Amino acid sequence: KGLCVAPDTALTYNLKGDYSQFKATVGIDENGTNATSAAKVTIEADGQVLFSEKVGRKDKGKGVVLSVKGAKQLRIIVEADTPLNGNYVTFADARVQK
Repeated sequence: KGLCVAPDTALTYNLKGDYSQFKATVGIDENGTNATSAAKVTIEADGQVLFSEKVGRKDKGKGVVLSVKGAKQLRIIVEADTPLNGNYVTFADARVQK
């Protein structure tokens, strides 16, 4: 369960200030064909950067727990770091919690 996000994609979620945390395990699917696949992941709440890191296929998934208390919008941005296919980013068990 979760999200699989293509490179050069931005997702915006309206939270309306109703949630306190965003949680997910972030990484690139290890079953991809390209061992050097990588992408930059940025997560923002109301325009403030909460998380910004490069993730690669060889990296272990990174658990993130981010405070979004009072935030009106959550943005998840995935940017291609390598020009090759296979750098879709997985946000496993992605969820917001009250």
